[in-house]
Amino acid sequence: MRLPRKHAQMPVTITLALPVLIAVLGLGFDFSLHYYHWMLLQKAADASALAGASQLNGSPPSATVSANVVACAQLYACYNGAGIQSQGVCPLGGPTCTASISEPITVTPAGDGRSVTVSIRREVPYYFLRFVGHTSGPVAAMARAGVLPTSSSCNMMPVGLPCQQGCTGNGCYGTASAGRGDSTCGGAYVANGKNPSAGTQIQLKSDQSVSGVPGNWEPLALGGSGGSVYRKNIASGYPGMISAGDILPTESGNVVGPTTQGFGDRMNGHSFNSTVPASISPNDPQVVLVPLVDFTQATKGGKAQVPVLDFIMLYVTDVSGNNATITATVIPPVAWCGIPTKPGQEGTAPLKAVLCPDSGCPTVPGPWWPPVS
Repeated sequence: MRLPRKHAQMPVTITLALPVLIAVLGLGFDFSLHYYHWMLLQKAADASALAGASQLNGSPPSATVSANVVACAQLYACYNGAGIQSQGVCPLGGPTCTASISEPITVTPAGDGRSVTVSIRREVPYYFLRFVGHTSGPVAAMARAGVLPTSSSCNMMPVGLPCQQGCTGNGCYGTASAGRGDSTCGGAYVANGKNPSAGTQIQLKSDQSVSGVPGNWEPLALGGSGGSVYRKNIASGYPGMISAGDILPTESGNVVGPTTQGFGDRMNGHSFNSTVPASISPNDPQVVLVPLVDFTQATKGGKAQVPVLDFIMLYVTDVSGNNATITATVIPPVAWCGIPTKPGQEGTAPLKAVLCPDSGCPTVPGPWWPPVS
Protein backbone atom coordinates (compact mmCIF):
# COMPACT_ATOMS: atom_id res chain seq x y z
CA MET A 1 0.00 0.00 0.00
CA ARG A 2 1.41 3.44 -0.91
CA LEU A 3 1.43 6.28 1.64
CA PRO A 4 -0.47 9.42 0.76
CA ARG A 5 1.74 11.95 -1.00
CA LYS A 6 1.65 14.51 1.80
CA HIS A 7 2.86 11.92 4.34
CA ALA A 8 5.72 10.88 2.12
CA GLN A 9 6.95 14.49 2.02
CA MET A 10 7.27 14.80 5.82
CA PRO A 11 10.66 13.01 6.16
CA VAL A 12 12.09 15.16 3.39
CA THR A 13 10.79 18.34 5.03
CA ILE A 14 12.19 17.36 8.42
CA THR A 15 15.54 16.48 6.90
CA LEU A 16 15.75 19.84 5.19
CA ALA A 17 14.57 21.78 8.27
CA LEU A 18 16.72 19.98 10.85
CA PRO A 19 19.97 21.88 10.14
CA VAL A 20 18.07 25.16 10.38
CA LEU A 21 16.49 24.14 13.68
CA ILE A 22 19.86 23.07 15.07
CA ALA A 23 21.38 26.36 13.95
CA VAL A 24 18.59 28.35 15.61
CA LEU A 25 18.96 26.36 18.82
CA GLY A 26 22.71 26.79 18.73
CA LEU A 27 22.49 30.52 18.19
CA GLY A 28 19.89 30.73 20.94
CA PHE A 29 22.21 28.92 23.33
CA ASP A 30 25.17 31.17 22.48
CA PHE A 31 23.11 34.34 22.83
CA SER A 32 21.50 33.11 26.07
CA LEU A 33 24.97 32.42 27.49
CA HIS A 34 26.06 35.86 26.34
CA TYR A 35 23.08 37.47 28.14
CA TYR A 36 23.65 35.40 31.29
CA HIS A 37 27.24 36.63 31.55
CA TRP A 38 26.11 40.20 30.93
CA MET A 39 23.72 39.96 33.90
CA LEU A 40 26.51 38.63 36.12
CA LEU A 41 28.87 41.35 34.95
CA GLN A 42 26.25 44.07 35.42
CA LYS A 43 25.70 42.95 39.01
CA ALA A 44 29.45 43.18 39.61
CA ALA A 45 29.61 46.62 37.98
CA ASP A 46 26.72 47.92 40.13
CA ALA A 47 28.34 46.70 43.35
CA SER A 48 31.70 48.06 42.22
CA ALA A 49 30.31 51.52 41.44
CA LEU A 50 28.48 51.76 44.78
CA ALA A 51 31.60 50.72 46.69
CA GLY A 52 33.66 53.30 44.83
CA ALA A 53 31.06 56.01 45.41
CA SER A 54 31.14 55.30 49.15
CA GLN A 55 34.58 56.95 49.19
CA LEU A 56 33.45 60.22 47.58
CA ASN A 57 32.76 63.34 49.63
CA GLY A 58 31.21 65.65 47.05
CA SER A 59 34.39 67.64 46.46
CA PRO A 60 37.02 67.30 43.69
CA PRO A 61 38.87 64.17 44.78
CA SER A 62 42.42 64.24 46.09
CA ALA A 63 44.92 61.59 45.07
CA THR A 64 44.12 59.65 48.26
CA VAL A 65 40.37 59.75 47.68
CA SER A 66 40.77 58.70 44.04
CA ALA A 67 42.99 55.79 45.09
CA ASN A 68 40.36 54.71 47.63
CA VAL A 69 37.60 54.92 45.01
CA VAL A 70 39.56 52.67 42.65
CA ALA A 71 40.59 50.21 45.38
CA CYS A 72 37.03 49.77 46.68
CA ALA A 73 35.56 49.52 43.18
CA GLN A 74 38.05 46.80 42.22
CA LEU A 75 37.58 44.90 45.47
CA TYR A 76 33.79 44.75 45.23
CA ALA A 77 33.87 43.89 41.54
CA CYS A 78 36.00 40.90 42.51
CA TYR A 79 33.70 40.03 45.44
CA ASN A 80 30.80 39.90 42.99
CA GLY A 81 32.34 37.53 40.49
CA ALA A 82 34.32 39.70 38.08
CA GLY A 83 37.81 38.53 37.18
CA ILE A 84 39.46 41.53 38.81
CA GLN A 85 42.78 41.46 40.64
CA SER A 86 42.10 44.07 43.34
CA GLN A 87 44.92 46.45 44.12
CA GLY A 88 45.43 48.99 46.87
CA VAL A 89 43.62 49.05 50.20
CA CYS A 90 39.89 49.73 50.39
CA PRO A 91 38.94 51.58 53.62
CA LEU A 92 35.67 49.59 53.72
CA GLY A 93 37.76 46.66 54.90
CA GLY A 94 37.36 43.01 54.06
CA PRO A 95 39.86 40.41 52.84
CA THR A 96 41.77 40.86 49.62
CA CYS A 97 40.22 39.25 46.56
CA THR A 98 41.94 37.45 43.72
CA ALA A 99 40.45 35.86 40.62
CA SER A 100 41.57 33.00 38.42
CA ILE A 101 41.17 35.14 35.29
CA SER A 102 41.93 38.76 34.55
CA GLU A 103 39.22 40.97 33.07
CA PRO A 104 39.72 44.64 32.22
CA ILE A 105 38.04 47.19 34.49
CA THR A 106 37.99 50.97 34.21
CA VAL A 107 37.14 53.09 37.27
CA THR A 108 36.68 56.80 36.55
CA PRO A 109 35.82 59.24 39.38
CA ALA A 110 34.14 62.41 38.13
CA GLY A 111 36.07 65.65 38.44
CA ASP A 112 33.55 67.09 40.90
CA GLY A 113 33.91 64.11 43.24
CA ARG A 114 30.18 63.34 43.15
CA SER A 115 30.07 60.21 40.98
CA VAL A 116 32.16 57.36 39.63
CA THR A 117 31.76 55.28 36.47
CA VAL A 118 32.81 51.62 36.27
CA SER A 119 33.19 49.60 33.07
CA ILE A 120 34.01 45.88 33.04
CA ARG A 121 34.64 43.69 30.00
CA ARG A 122 34.57 39.92 29.61
CA GLU A 123 35.19 37.48 26.75
CA VAL A 124 32.45 34.83 26.62
CA PRO A 125 33.15 31.56 24.72
CA TYR A 126 30.87 30.58 21.85
CA TYR A 127 29.88 27.03 21.04
CA PHE A 128 27.77 26.96 17.87
CA LEU A 129 29.44 30.02 16.38
CA ARG A 130 32.77 28.20 16.52
CA PHE A 131 31.65 26.43 13.35
CA VAL A 132 31.67 29.76 11.51
CA GLY A 133 35.00 30.93 12.94
CA HIS A 134 33.93 32.83 16.10
CA THR A 135 35.36 31.32 19.29
CA SER A 136 34.25 34.05 21.70
CA GLY A 137 32.56 37.43 21.92
CA PRO A 138 32.87 40.45 24.24
CA VAL A 139 30.40 41.33 26.98
CA ALA A 140 30.59 44.78 28.55
CA ALA A 141 28.79 46.22 31.57
CA MET A 142 28.79 49.80 32.78
CA ALA A 143 27.48 51.30 36.01
CA ARG A 144 27.53 54.77 37.47
CA ALA A 145 27.01 55.62 41.13
CA GLY A 146 27.19 58.90 42.95
CA VAL A 147 26.64 60.59 46.26
CA LEU A 148 23.79 62.94 47.07
CA PRO A 149 23.03 65.05 50.14
CA THR A 150 20.28 63.48 52.22
CA SER A 151 16.91 64.83 53.26
CA SER A 152 16.88 62.52 56.30
CA SER A 153 19.65 60.54 57.98
CA CYS A 154 19.96 57.71 60.47
CA ASN A 155 22.56 56.28 62.88
CA MET A 156 22.77 59.62 64.67
CA MET A 157 24.87 60.00 67.80
CA PRO A 158 22.58 61.23 70.63
CA VAL A 159 24.57 64.38 71.40
CA GLY A 160 23.87 67.81 69.91
CA LEU A 161 26.53 70.28 68.81
CA PRO A 162 25.36 73.78 69.86
CA CYS A 163 24.62 76.13 66.96
CA GLN A 164 22.41 79.22 67.13
CA GLN A 165 20.03 80.17 64.34
CA GLY A 166 19.13 83.68 63.27
CA CYS A 167 22.38 85.44 64.11
CA THR A 168 25.66 86.29 62.40
CA GLY A 169 29.27 85.45 63.19
CA ASN A 170 30.88 82.45 64.81
CA GLY A 171 28.46 80.00 66.34
CA CYS A 172 25.61 81.16 64.07
CA TYR A 173 23.67 79.24 61.48
CA GLY A 174 22.48 82.46 59.89
CA THR A 175 18.97 83.13 58.64
CA ALA A 176 18.74 80.19 56.22
CA SER A 177 16.10 77.54 56.78
CA ALA A 178 17.21 74.29 58.39
CA GLY A 179 19.22 72.18 55.99
CA ARG A 180 20.19 75.08 53.75
CA GLY A 181 22.59 76.89 55.98
CA ASP A 182 26.18 76.30 56.99
CA SER A 183 27.12 72.96 58.53
CA THR A 184 30.19 74.66 60.02
CA CYS A 185 27.84 76.88 62.05
CA GLY A 186 29.33 80.12 60.84
CA GLY A 187 32.86 78.88 61.41
CA ALA A 188 32.29 78.39 65.13
CA TYR A 189 34.76 75.52 65.12
CA VAL A 190 37.44 77.19 63.00
CA ALA A 191 40.88 76.97 64.57
CA ASN A 192 44.07 78.48 63.21
CA GLY A 193 42.27 79.62 60.09
CA LYS A 194 41.21 76.07 59.16
CA ASN A 195 37.87 75.08 57.74
CA PRO A 196 36.19 72.64 60.16
CA SER A 197 36.54 69.84 57.63
CA ALA A 198 40.31 70.31 57.66
CA GLY A 199 40.76 68.66 61.05
CA THR A 200 39.43 71.03 63.67
CA GLN A 201 39.18 69.44 67.10
CA ILE A 202 36.08 70.04 69.21
CA GLN A 203 34.71 68.77 72.51
CA LEU A 204 31.21 67.66 73.42
CA LYS A 205 29.77 67.43 76.95
CA SER A 206 32.76 69.34 78.27
CA ASP A 207 30.97 72.11 80.15
CA GLN A 208 27.32 72.58 81.06
CA SER A 209 27.46 76.29 80.20
CA VAL A 210 28.12 75.54 76.51
CA SER A 211 24.52 74.53 75.83
CA GLY A 212 23.18 77.54 77.70
CA VAL A 213 20.44 75.36 79.17
CA PRO A 214 20.85 74.66 82.90
CA GLY A 215 20.58 70.97 83.59
CA ASN A 216 21.55 69.96 80.04
CA TRP A 217 25.02 68.94 78.91
CA GLU A 218 24.15 68.36 75.20
CA PRO A 219 22.84 64.74 75.28
CA LEU A 220 19.65 64.06 73.31
CA ALA A 221 16.83 61.60 74.05
CA LEU A 222 16.40 59.91 70.67
CA GLY A 223 13.65 57.30 70.54
CA GLY A 224 13.07 57.51 74.29
CA SER A 225 14.67 58.81 77.48
CA GLY A 226 16.79 57.12 80.09
CA GLY A 227 20.35 55.88 80.36
CA SER A 228 19.80 52.50 78.67
CA VAL A 229 18.29 54.07 75.52
CA TYR A 230 21.02 56.70 75.41
CA ARG A 231 23.75 54.07 75.86
CA LYS A 232 22.33 51.97 73.01
CA ASN A 233 22.20 55.01 70.71
CA ILE A 234 25.83 55.81 71.53
CA ALA A 235 26.83 52.21 70.80
CA SER A 236 24.98 51.75 67.50
CA GLY A 237 23.60 55.14 66.48
CA TYR A 238 19.91 56.00 66.61
CA PRO A 239 18.31 53.87 63.86
CA GLY A 240 15.42 56.23 63.13
CA MET A 241 15.45 58.93 60.46
CA ILE A 242 16.12 62.52 61.53
CA SER A 243 15.73 65.52 59.24
CA ALA A 244 16.90 69.11 59.43
CA GLY A 245 14.02 71.04 60.95
CA ASP A 246 12.97 68.24 63.32
CA ILE A 247 12.47 69.03 66.99
CA LEU A 248 14.37 66.71 69.32
CA PRO A 249 14.04 66.20 73.09
CA THR A 250 17.10 66.63 75.27
CA GLU A 251 18.33 64.23 77.92
CA SER A 252 18.85 66.07 81.20
CA GLY A 253 22.08 65.72 83.10
CA ASN A 254 25.54 64.72 81.89
CA VAL A 255 24.77 60.99 81.58
CA VAL A 256 28.40 60.15 82.35
CA GLY A 257 28.14 56.40 82.92
CA PRO A 258 26.01 55.58 79.85
CA THR A 259 28.32 57.70 77.67
CA THR A 260 31.41 55.77 78.74
CA GLN A 261 29.58 52.44 78.57
CA GLY A 262 28.06 53.22 75.17
CA PHE A 263 31.44 54.01 73.64
CA GLY A 264 32.86 50.90 75.28
CA ASP A 265 30.17 48.89 73.48
CA ARG A 266 30.83 50.76 70.26
CA MET A 267 34.59 50.17 70.32
CA ASN A 268 34.12 46.51 71.33
CA GLY A 269 37.37 46.27 73.26
CA HIS A 270 39.45 48.29 70.80
CA SER A 271 41.37 51.43 71.76
CA PHE A 272 40.65 54.82 70.24
CA ASN A 273 42.83 55.98 67.37
CA SER A 274 44.18 59.27 68.65
CA THR A 275 44.61 60.67 65.13
CA VAL A 276 42.33 60.71 62.11
CA PRO A 277 43.53 58.21 59.48
CA ALA A 278 44.24 59.40 55.95
CA SER A 279 41.63 56.96 54.61
CA ILE A 280 38.37 57.03 56.53
CA SER A 281 35.86 54.18 56.33
CA PRO A 282 32.16 54.74 57.05
CA ASN A 283 32.39 51.46 59.00
CA ASP A 284 34.97 52.86 61.42
CA PRO A 285 33.29 52.96 64.88
CA GLN A 286 35.03 56.27 65.61
CA VAL A 287 33.10 57.97 62.77
CA VAL A 288 29.86 59.54 64.03
CA LEU A 289 27.15 61.80 62.68
CA VAL A 290 26.12 64.61 65.03
CA PRO A 291 23.18 67.03 64.68
CA LEU A 292 23.67 70.78 65.01
CA VAL A 293 20.95 71.97 67.38
CA ASP A 294 19.91 75.37 68.70
CA PHE A 295 19.91 75.01 72.47
CA THR A 296 19.07 78.70 72.90
CA GLN A 297 15.50 77.93 71.86
CA ALA A 298 15.10 75.45 74.73
CA THR A 299 13.30 76.17 77.95
CA LYS A 300 15.63 76.73 80.84
CA GLY A 301 16.27 73.70 82.94
CA GLY A 302 16.07 69.93 82.57
CA LYS A 303 14.15 68.41 79.68
CA ALA A 304 13.79 70.61 76.63
CA GLN A 305 12.90 70.60 72.93
CA VAL A 306 15.56 71.77 70.47
CA PRO A 307 15.46 72.20 66.66
CA VAL A 308 17.87 70.42 64.32
CA LEU A 309 19.62 72.84 61.94
CA ASP A 310 22.06 70.58 60.11
CA PHE A 311 24.53 67.73 60.63
CA ILE A 312 28.29 67.32 60.77
CA MET A 313 30.62 64.30 60.60
CA LEU A 314 33.11 63.75 63.43
CA TYR A 315 35.90 61.31 64.20
CA VAL A 316 35.90 60.60 67.96
CA THR A 317 39.44 60.28 69.32
CA ASP A 318 38.80 60.12 73.08
CA VAL A 319 36.12 59.88 75.78
CA SER A 320 37.50 60.72 79.20
CA GLY A 321 37.34 62.85 82.33
CA ASN A 322 34.75 63.31 85.07
CA ASN A 323 32.27 64.61 82.51
CA ALA A 324 32.92 61.83 79.97
CA THR A 325 33.98 64.58 77.59
CA ILE A 326 33.88 63.48 73.96
CA THR A 327 36.90 64.76 72.01
CA ALA A 328 36.47 64.60 68.24
CA THR A 329 37.81 65.98 64.99
CA VAL A 330 35.59 67.35 62.22
CA ILE A 331 35.98 65.32 59.01
CA PRO A 332 34.61 65.65 55.47
CA PRO A 333 31.27 63.89 55.00
CA VAL A 334 31.32 60.18 54.25
CA ALA A 335 28.64 58.00 52.69
CA TRP A 336 26.02 57.34 55.35
CA CYS A 337 22.57 55.82 55.71
CA GLY A 338 19.67 58.06 54.85
CA ILE A 339 17.23 59.21 52.17
CA PRO A 340 18.86 61.00 49.21
CA THR A 341 17.44 64.42 48.49
CA LYS A 342 15.52 65.21 45.31
CA PRO A 343 15.20 68.48 43.38
CA GLY A 344 12.93 70.71 45.41
CA GLN A 345 13.92 69.19 48.72
CA GLU A 346 16.41 70.61 51.17
CA GLY A 347 19.83 68.96 51.30
CA THR A 348 21.98 68.32 54.35
CA ALA A 349 25.55 67.31 55.05
CA PRO A 350 25.42 63.48 55.24
CA LEU A 351 25.82 61.80 51.86
CA LYS A 352 24.11 58.73 50.41
CA ALA A 353 25.68 56.53 47.72
CA VAL A 354 23.15 55.69 44.99
CA LEU A 355 23.16 53.98 41.60
CA CYS A 356 22.48 56.43 38.78
CA PRO A 357 20.68 55.91 35.45
CA ASP A 358 22.55 55.97 32.15
CA SER A 359 21.49 59.59 31.71
CA GLY A 360 23.60 60.57 34.71
CA CYS A 361 23.22 61.21 38.42
CA PRO A 362 20.59 63.69 39.65
CA THR A 363 21.78 67.21 40.31
CA VAL A 364 20.89 69.34 43.30
CA PRO A 365 21.69 73.00 44.08
CA GLY A 366 25.30 73.76 44.89
CA PRO A 367 24.64 75.32 48.32
CA TRP A 368 23.18 72.03 49.55
CA TRP A 369 26.57 70.35 49.29
CA PRO A 370 28.63 70.54 52.49
CA PRO A 371 31.75 72.70 52.29
CA VAL A 372 34.92 70.64 52.03
CA SER A 373 38.38 72.18 52.11
